[in-house]
Amino acid sequence: MKYCVSLTINEKVLLVEYSKKNTIYKQVDLVSYCKNQFKKCVDRSTISKVLKRSKSTDFVLSVQKDKTRHKAVKFPDLEGNCMSGSYNLRIR
Repeated sequence: MKYCVSLTINEKVLLVEYSKKNTIYKQVDLVSYCKNQFKKCVDRSTISKVLKRSKSTDFVLSVQKDKTRHKAVKFPDLEGNCMSGSYNLRIR
């Protein structure tokens, strides 16, 4: 059984751009491109899904999103002090 991995958003963008520049390439050729460029084993069905989703607005929105995610906190002041190192814990 062949173990395949998923592509990151940046890799998907590069793959879509590459396929637009080289329209004569088939999905099998794009699989070998991913293998050479990203050093990842990607299945042909993954290539198909990426190319189909690249035409939708969801793909464009996911590319435009901020890459960093921040979980909302209940006490932002307390967390800010802890992260800056200015909060001293008293041990009894």
